[in-house]
Parts: sequence; C-alpha cells; structure tokens
Amino acid sequence: MPTGKPADVTRSSWSRIVIPNDRIASGVLRNDTVLEPTVGTEVSVWLAKEADAARALDVLREALPDATPTIAELTVDGTRLTLAGESADPATKGAREADLRARAFTALRAAGLR
Repeated sequence: MPTGKPADVTRSSWSRIVIPNDRIASGVLRNDTVLEPTVGTEVSVWLAKEADAARALDVLREALPDATPTIAELTVDGTRLTLAGESADPATKGAREADLRARAFTALRAAGLR
C-alpha cells in the first residue's frame, strides 16, 4: 500500500503518472514538467467579508495591468480573489507569484481594503 512518500509517485508509462490518493488529498499538486517553455502564474488573495469585492477588482485591475483579477470564492468568512499573471519560466514561477501577491496586497492596502 502506498505511503504517500515521493517514491510512491511513479510513471506507469510515458503518458501516465500514478499518484496515490493520499498525496492528492493532503496538499497542493503542481506539475511544472509540461513541455511548454512557460507556465501560468496565479495567486489568491482573501478579503474580509465586509470588504467591497467589486471595488477590490477595480483597484487590482488599475494597479496590476499585467494581471487578471476575478472572484474565485465567496464564503461566510470572506471573498477569495485570484489573479492570473503573465506566463513565466518554471524556474521563476514561485518568485513571480510572490511578487504578484505582494503587489496585490500593497494595492489593496493603499485603497483601504486590507
């Protein structure tokens, strides 16, 4: 039975990779091994439930013209926005996402939404 350790992720053929369910259920699954030279960048930003989500979208569109903000989720605790940024080299994806997230927080804070 698989233990969920990295060794349990196996390639059964050139077109299929087998990943145990416990690996999928226990965290984020990322595949940056696609055959494309770039990968998409996307980050989430949460707003408090009393924050004006429509205004936040407007602020982010103006402050981050290189990203596309959308409302991803509404919960009793708040609203989750996602920002899709420009494609990046897989090696720089993490840094570009961190930068996008920081710029989003700065813009929202300046607008009084954080």
